[in-house]
Amino acid sequence: MNKNIVIVNYTYPPFNTIGSRRWAKFSKELANRGYTIHVIYSKNPYDQDSNWTKDIVNENIVKYELKNYWPKFCFHPSKNIVNKIANKCFLIIINIFFKGFSNDESRFWKSVLQKKLVEICSKEKIDIVIASGPPFRVLLYSLMKDDFPEIKFYSDLRDEWLTGKLYNSKISKEQYNIEKKIQDIVIRKSDKILVTDKTNKIKIEDLYGDLGNKIKVIPHTIDLEEFNIVEKPKQIDNKTKFIYGGNMPMIGKEDSILPFLDALVVIRETHLELYNKIEIHFYFSSDWMIDEVRERKLSNIYFNKLLAPSKFNEIAYNFDYLLIFLPKHLKDYIITKNIDYLPLKKPIIICSKIGEASKNIETKKIGIHLNTENELSPQIINLIENKPKLTKDNYATLIDKYNLQNVTNQLLN
Repeated sequence: MNKNIVIVNYTYPPFNTIGSRRWAKFSKELANRGYTIHVIYSKNPYDQDSNWTKDIVNENIVKYELKNYWPKFCFHPSKNIVNKIANKCFLIIINIFFKGFSNDESRFWKSVLQKKLVEICSKEKIDIVIASGPPFRVLLYSLMKDDFPEIKFYSDLRDEWLTGKLYNSKISKEQYNIEKKIQDIVIRKSDKILVTDKTNKIKIEDLYGDLGNKIKVIPHTIDLEEFNIVEKPKQIDNKTKFIYGGNMPMIGKEDSILPFLDALVVIRETHLELYNKIEIHFYFSSDWMIDEVRERKLSNIYFNKLLAPSKFNEIAYNFDYLLIFLPKHLKDYIITKNIDYLPLKKPIIICSKIGEASKNIETKKIGIHLNTENELSPQIINLIENKPKLTKDNYATLIDKYNLQNVTNQLLN
């Protein structure tokens, strides 16, 4: 093996997304093992810093930043009213003149991507090309097996494609059929299909039959270098403190965060003394979320700016509970946040409908499920009055399972 790998990932630092993080971490670990990693990615239209820029500073990581042809206003359409209108008009035009899913940022990236990919594969002795999506057209554009039959091509599906209800809700029947043809080619022609979660693997095999060793679960990882934690003396204030860090999407809020906020209102009205002992800190910025809290006049919720993972972990370590809010379309997935929280060895509180995610934390005895199918206020009261008994050994087992070094071994195997 020549130990040369190409990674095609539309977002990569300085993009500050989970997709960017996933392959920044893998490229860091592979480069540290002596692999030469060629990364093809698109230029970030915004002047943005990434939490993972330091991970990709390595002479074994060769970066190729390609021009981004997707309009800047489409990346953050909710930023202002002008962006919203421009984005809506642009997607209408795309729907008229192009087929398939309109909101695929890589739609105009094919020629520039394939030109660079041919250049690298022709000059270097490449073993594997790994393309990651979404955006999912990247997977199709990177499949150049006819040109380079000696190279292995892996397709990494970080999210559900056509098996996802959220994705399907955005497209017409005609668009679905076009996307299905693209997905069929990717599944059929790829040497390996990588997915982040067992649920996604099951759904793909429900659609295509048993894929055997062709499909492999490569989960998101824990980089223990982000957990340089110093325990601080706990303040004796009889407060029960919850913390949440990261983005809070509006989609699915009715099944996750809103029932939690409504339950706090009930507790304030029925158990005021207990309510005054609850303190909740959100580390992110979202106007709609702030509005929801103000509307309910919840005085025990505090908003803080989004922090780099290492800084957030240092703060979160001194809280009692770590919060996760899962809308119903994610209830069966072990999301990144669930994995990120593990090294803190604190109770994880998942607020969602019943699914694989809630079953996982309760089976492993690493947290508590607040079931949004029922009234939450008595569940929260019970949680505070009867603190959960956790199995510390299970944290160590799970940390080992998701450790960056161990997951990279799975990737290479």
